[in-house]
Amino acid sequence: MFETPIEPPPARHVLYDSDSDDEDENDLAGTTHPFDPDYDEDEVPRPRKKWTEPRAPEVKLNSAVPIEVLAVCVRAMAAIPAGLKGEEENVGTVTVYMDEDGENARTIPIFHHPSHSFHSISIPPFLDPRVCYLLAAAILDAVTPSTKVYVVAPSLTYDRSHAVSILPTTAAAKEVTGDVPLLQPPSMLTGFEAALLSQCERREVQAVAIVGRSSGVVEREHVETDVLHESAKALATHIGAANLVLDMSRSNQKLANRFGRRSTGVGSMINCACCHHLPPPHSNSE
Repeated sequence: MFETPIEPPPARHVLYDSDSDDEDENDLAGTTHPFDPDYDEDEVPRPRKKWTEPRAPEVKLNSAVPIEVLAVCVRAMAAIPAGLKGEEENVGTVTVYMDEDGENARTIPIFHHPSHSFHSISIPPFLDPRVCYLLAAAILDAVTPSTKVYVVAPSLTYDRSHAVSILPTTAAAKEVTGDVPLLQPPSMLTGFEAALLSQCERREVQAVAIVGRSSGVVEREHVETDVLHESAKALATHIGAANLVLDMSRSNQKLANRFGRRSTGVGSMINCACCHHLPPPHSNSE
């Protein structure tokens, strides 16, 4: 009987080389992987690298107008509040710290749209995953328990037959209106939008995630123009406002000013907002 010769795999995850001159005192523990033939179980592990926790985000409100309805628009969906016609008032900021010392910080404005009777926060792309939970908690700490939260986010949904789906918390299940279908598995929310909706569920806050169909990869989603309009329509239906009319050219300019074109992924977000340069997802050339 023929048997394929099996050789031990090469050494993997070698974290420390005693012959190297550029050693780091904060390398991870251990020297070799347990599957390495040269692994020594009596070897004293080196100290692990210290875990640094980012500073908690800070929310500052400059207006006495209570936040009754808050729309948190994530990444490409920031085109919705940026493209709204009518006045907007800057009523506060959210400062997100990316490191322990607070040197690397990003400031996110909070806007009030008086003609549509809601507030909005636009979450930029490429947030550090460590700050997602902290940012979600800080936003909910700054509003009242009765505030209705709407999370408008893109998602790589598997159901391509619907442009928009929704996912409410238990407290908001009875408040869902319209004929927008529920988000079904295996489609899911990830990142900041998942952290915020989970926080709302834990705090029994009335929250609804309005999920727009997208393509591409996470943090670089491509969202078609009709999906943006359908998401805005679903948001208007739930907040009880008039139809939210979007001006895409105005939206692109505002996104460029707020997030900066030098930021990786912002160009993708701005382009996908108007979709003039992107082919439709899953297009067939046959």
